[in-house]
Amino acid sequence: MGYKIANLTLPLVMEEVEEVLQDYPPYPYQAAFSIHKLRQLLIAEVLSQIPNEYTVIEDTEELSIQHQNSHTPLQKRLQREMIIRQSILDILQKNTEWHS
Repeated sequence: MGYKIANLTLPLVMEEVEEVLQDYPPYPYQAAFSIHKLRQLLIAEVLSQIPNEYTVIEDTEELSIQHQNSHTPLQKRLQREMIIRQSILDILQKNTEWHS
């Protein structure tokens, strides 16, 4: 049986980005980050500012985001949310041509 390295942080950040964006108005925030390139920039920016966690799982095994999030301390979740919100503003400011 084979094994693979799984990034535990990436799916968590992707889900949290989606949740945070729901708090923002459709235009320009949700519209801008519906653009694949801007969404990827946002996720990369957040991942670059937080510690990433990895694990080794069997090739056939899938990760459960719900299980991960329920075991994350509140302080870490709030810190990620703050980073996501700041990154949203920074990326929109740097990429005004994408949403104007």
